[in-house]
Amino acid sequence: MLTRLYVDNFRCFEKFEWKPERKQLILGRSGTGKSSLMDTVDYLARVVGWHERVDQYFKLNQRTRWLDQREQTFEMEAELLGGKYVYRLITGPVGDPPRLRVYSEELLAPDLRLEFVDGRLAVFHDGGPPAVVEAPDRDDSGIWKAIPKEFHTWITGISCWRINPTAMGSVVSRSDPYPQSDLGNFAAWYQHLVQAKPAENAAFVQDLRESLDCFDRLSLEQPVEGLSVLNAEFLRNGSPITMPFDELSDGQRCLICLYAITHFIVANGGTVIIDEPDNFISLREIQPWLMGIEEMADDHDGQVILISHHPEILNQWAGPYGVQFVREGAGRVEVREFKGDPESSLSVAELVARGWDLE
Repeated sequence: MLTRLYVDNFRCFEKFEWKPERKQLILGRSGTGKSSLMDTVDYLARVVGWHERVDQYFKLNQRTRWLDQREQTFEMEAELLGGKYVYRLITGPVGDPPRLRVYSEELLAPDLRLEFVDGRLAVFHDGGPPAVVEAPDRDDSGIWKAIPKEFHTWITGISCWRINPTAMGSVVSRSDPYPQSDLGNFAAWYQHLVQAKPAENAAFVQDLRESLDCFDRLSLEQPVEGLSVLNAEFLRNGSPITMPFDELSDGQRCLICLYAITHFIVANGGTVIIDEPDNFISLREIQPWLMGIEEMADDHDGQVILISHHPEILNQWAGPYGVQFVREGAGRVEVREFKGDPESSLSVAELVARGWDLE
């Protein structure tokens, strides 16, 4: 799981450090860096895990406005079954006109250190002399091919979500093993999951039956060769009613996606960050999902980080798992442990609704 994140000179982050727990709720007013934090984790996973260009995600114009420095520094630490892993990336401008490039990278792993500087990758094993490999391309990760399998599996398994039910369709031309961050390709992803994870799918459908009124199952039909349509089937007075997935309400689609993340990602031990999971969802639907994803994280060593101000989530998670992002004026972001107000008889959600500062 992710145990530490350090960011310097990216958006509103200056020497920012955060040490997340296995379950974490992030609170904070608008503009305090909550969404930027999720972007940082997502971008680092794409650069080192998926070998994508660094300037596709980290932009020169997103350096911290009040700092006069070239370098951007990012660090991630993870505790995995094989031990502790520490990844460090430093980027900055090169050339005229300037382009964002990789200045240096380092990965500290059990019995292994990878160091990429000036187009040269040095691999250190057990304190012995390094093996040096030329890796002149500085547009992307220089250590990508040499990272240990366990770290690669973990970092490519990180998923950051901003669920957008209005982007979801029903027609599928091919299955897709890689869900988009807004789950706009949910139908294609689900077509892959039905075949790849039948046991998890059975548990997923059962949870939906208990959470969605009259829901029976999701099905894929082929009206013409090469195309599939994702349908949701409901039972009314014992008779089935079939609806294309994109005809469901926004709330129904969003809830289906939340349970899919629970059963197919968290149950696999992944690190999950969800921005405002409560959008479109009613109060009575949030609580059972929240209890379910918490139990799944505990049972399968998954990590769940929520960004939310939903009353039910605040009341259940703010006390044991809450941290607050605070920003003085338009300055740097700080992380503070959520302590609440032990002298107040009001719930956390009621205090927030009344304008309490949460500091």
